[in-house]
Amino acid sequence: MLLSLMLLACTGSPDDTAAASCDPASGTICTWAGTGIAGLGGEGTQATETNLYWPIDLTWGPDANAYVIDWNNHRIRQVTPEGVVTTISGTGELGDGPVGPAVEARFNHPANIAFDSQGRMVIAAWHNSRIMRVDLTTGMLEFIAGDGSRSFAGDGGDPTVAKLDLPSSVVLDARDQIYIADQANQRIRCIDADNVIDTIAGNGTPGYAGDGGPATEAEVHASVGQAAAPANRMALSPDGTRLYFADTGNHRIRYVDLAAGTMNAYAGNGTAAYAGDGGQAADASFYGPTDLAFGPDGELYVADTSNSCVRRIDPDGVVSTFAGVCGQMGYEGDAGAPADALLNQPYGVALDADANVYIADTYNQVVRVVYR
Repeated sequence: MLLSLMLLACTGSPDDTAAASCDPASGTICTWAGTGIAGLGGEGTQATETNLYWPIDLTWGPDANAYVIDWNNHRIRQVTPEGVVTTISGTGELGDGPVGPAVEARFNHPANIAFDSQGRMVIAAWHNSRIMRVDLTTGMLEFIAGDGSRSFAGDGGDPTVAKLDLPSSVVLDARDQIYIADQANQRIRCIDADNVIDTIAGNGTPGYAGDGGPATEAEVHASVGQAAAPANRMALSPDGTRLYFADTGNHRIRYVDLAAGTMNAYAGNGTAAYAGDGGQAADASFYGPTDLAFGPDGELYVADTSNSCVRRIDPDGVVSTFAGVCGQMGYEGDAGAPADALLNQPYGVALDADANVYIADTYNQVVRVVYR
């Protein structure tokens, strides 16, 4: 899958002026970071003047700064409210740590970040098969889960000696329990408040089965090979009772009822296509959804990656297209309506404190924003 997306990404000709002038008016889409040219951007530059290389996600820290996963540069970039970019972790070179100063560490495609109650950054270090943590106060990085080997082992024990395989996503709850999308192991695992790791969903077999039953007996599906792309990202429901995830290979959104321990379907009929806007999300077609994020009114935004669009599911379960023209790839539409813009394989979606919606427009090498 990843190789084919690389080829698609090289066929377009990004508009060099796309980010030049775009007023942050309500209901418009703008380029927020990136130039549209893949590259290793510098330090202290403005976000729209900084080259990125396949940005796949972003989130906000408790310090009000945004943090962008600059995936193929193997770095995590900080963007201040003034739009200034610096590197928080990663040298830009491929590697595996070591433990120590975060700016001197190397990654192998970090995929997702979240923050704990102490303001520390928790990182799903994807091809490192580890979960890492950075203390932003001291600038130090440590390994907190996974021994670095691509395998499955360790449930019921110390997470630092457990084995993970392409962890693609991390979510923390109010107790700082860490949920991990252990992608190639076809599982969701959890490091609990006692620092013990266990599987909470998925039986390790790729497939689609188990809705309505125990989550640990269900089948989920994500790609696993060397050409795999990050998948199956997660989001906690606003009340913290459900863990939603993009079941990417099944072209669905599902959730785990954390109290009952059951797996449930939420959106997608399993057909890899684009269909169903205006109807119930469970009847709609998605194509390789990768990421999701909740809005302030309980709506769910979905990065419908292989459809090159972002879709919105309202609290009543009705689906619509929010940004992009589903089924069309391109880079245009800044300063206009988001549903008229073209995206290219967006891998991430996130909201800031003002409910502006940010899209990791991955194969356009930019992050775009839809202003509320």
